[in-house]
Amino acid sequence: MASTNIKLNFKNEQEGNTMRLVGILTIFFTFIPPLVAYYAMADSLSKDSKEVVAELANFNILAIIAVTACTIIPIIGWIAFTPVALFFFIMDVIFAVQIVNGTEVKIPIILQLIKVN
Repeated sequence: MASTNIKLNFKNEQEGNTMRLVGILTIFFTFIPPLVAYYAMADSLSKDSKEVVAELANFNILAIIAVTACTIIPIIGWIAFTPVALFFFIMDVIFAVQIVNGTEVKIPIILQLIKVN
């Protein structure tokens, strides 16, 4: 696991709007919007934007794994479920705000499941 800092530079307004939409939809649909953006719009995204959606998808896949592990593990996992789920939700909101503002996106922990080409 590593930390990632990526400065967003949108190449045009359409890419900026796409990234903003992906950032906002990620709050509600976890890893699906960044994964769709990464694979469906790979040729229209800049390298920085492609890296952000890949890392955002990786982060949210890690969230799904962590929340699933908390539901499977008895007692301690059930107690940890709420703080873990809340952490990942708050981080998704922070990432969405960073993407909408076009500032540097700081993703603290990620698994490298989807690698940027």
